[in-house]
Formats: sequence, C-alpha cells, structure tokens
Amino acid sequence: MTNYEETTDSLGNYSSTFLWTMHHKGNGLDVPDDLGKEQEGNFLLKATAKIKATGLLDLDTIEILADNSATGPSNYEIPIEDFFPEN
Repeated sequence: MTNYEETTDSLGNYSSTFLWTMHHKGNGLDVPDDLGKEQEGNFLLKATAKIKATGLLDLDTIEILADNSATGPSNYEIPIEDFFPEN
C-alpha cells in the first residue's frame, strides 16, 4: 500500500485513498502459459466510513471503491467486491 492519504471532517465522515499493489501467481486457467508466473495488479482505492461519537469507525458503514478512470481525475465508482465474484 502506497500513496496513503486520509481525511476526516466535522460531520464524522472518514475517507482515505491509496494505491494497492497485489502480486499473485497465474493459475493458467485462462492462459495456460501464465501457470505459475508472477503477475501484478494495481488498484487505486478509496475507503469511506462514518465515525461514531466515541471516535471509532462505524464498521457497518465502511465502503471500498476502485478508481475506474484510465486517465484524468480519479473516479471511484466500482465496489471492490465486483473484482471478486462469489462463484
């Protein structure tokens, strides 16, 4: 995780942005030649949440969104769950 920035405001809103780099081994299911080769995925992410009166994050309000802009300003619209289908 790099380029981490976070903000909070007087209304109890928390926001952070960061670059997440993930390294994994190809499983060869889609491209057989990728079997066992290290691959890299980069995601520019934004996490948001509400802050409780106690000063703790409200875990039920956490949302993580991915930037879907190839160029220009960041546009955080894709829920991170969309990158990891259940089946």
